[in-house]
Amino acid sequence: MRTSMENNRGIKRQRIAIVPLSDLIFQEDGPRRKRICCGGGSNLTPIKNSSNVTSFDKLNDDVLISVLSKVSASASTPSDLINILLINKKFSKLGIDRLILANASRKAMCVRAKQWCESSDKFLSRCADAGNLEACYFLGMINFHCFGNYSKGITLLEKAATGSHAEALYSLAIIHFNSCDGGEDGFSYQTNPNTAANLCIKSAKLGNINALRELGYCFQIC
Repeated sequence: MRTSMENNRGIKRQRIAIVPLSDLIFQEDGPRRKRICCGGGSNLTPIKNSSNVTSFDKLNDDVLISVLSKVSASASTPSDLINILLINKKFSKLGIDRLILANASRKAMCVRAKQWCESSDKFLSRCADAGNLEACYFLGMINFHCFGNYSKGITLLEKAATGSHAEALYSLAIIHFNSCDGGEDGFSYQTNPNTAANLCIKSAKLGNINALRELGYCFQIC
């Protein structure tokens, strides 16, 4: 027994290090990770891969698109979606697939006014073309209220409203309650209370409180 204990004391225990996901750095030439050794150390060394092919490159495109579409649907900021494109060349190509852009979350569409640029417009336009209702609504509101591009703005809002987007229905209702002349594109239209009321009803049924309040006001003055 004593001899066994002495032998155990002489055994050098090997430290086992677990590498967290945050330590993995993906680049175009493959992933890199922190060197694992008993003495610690933080030197970055590339994973040996003679063909420069990552595990992601071996996955089927349809599988990656399915996974990335779920990631885009849960994105909390626009950068969450954009960062997908920066992982490697394959992600950069698949990240702009129509299915991924169509499923992008509402928060992924929220570009601040001070950060608005041509790239933001192109990004939202791609999402809108892919059928993303949030992008249609957001871009429609910007074109109508900010750029004075009434025709394009209404077209995008109508596209979102066709997909039962509550805010788009309410916004169109407010537009039809008021007349408008001019605009950057020379577009003009007259008030249409009946159409506006019907749009408010549809929006209210979808749970829009502002539309419900507007309907109450209409019934009050009628």
